Amino acid sequence: MSMLKKIQCDKFISKGQVRPPIEFKKGLNTILGGVNANNSIGKSTLLLIIDFAYGGNSYLDSDAVNQVGLHTINFEFEFNGTSYFFLEREEFEQMLKKDEFLEHAEVYGNLYGTPKKHVEEKLAQGMDVILVTWGFRDKDELEKLAPTYLVNKPEEILNCVQ
Repeated sequence: MSMLKKIQCDKFISKGQVRPPIEFKKGLNTILGGVNANNSIGKSTLLLIIDFAYGGNSYLDSDAVNQVGLHTINFEFEFNGTSYFFLEREEFEQMLKKDEFLEHAEVYGNLYGTPKKHVEEKLAQGMDVILVTWGFRDKDELEKLAPTYLVNKPEEILNCVQ
């Protein structure tokens, strides 16, 4: 099962400032207008952006793109309980230079990675985080994040759920 979890863009402005990501919950989500019944607050544009996230192209042909100018929209999806988000290659490479990934790899020309920030956020929310050391992960680096569980061998994962 897949679902759109978040949409973020530096052109999404609220009260003169870049607004935090728009987060979606499981089930029905609604887009409401303002209390003063404004007609130009972006409801239709947001629907076009959601369509774009799922592969539609109506947003690209809309007046909004011409009015806003060059911008990047970031999406986060959940597939079978795992979150994925997508970046422009240049942004990913900048994050690499800043050492912002817990792990990363290039596979068939595509870049994949786990941002340290996401693991830190989950720990701060009180969620259990299981990190594994096998593969290309550095045990010392993983320990610095203070995960709930640090697993060295696949068979140790069972100890985390008992």
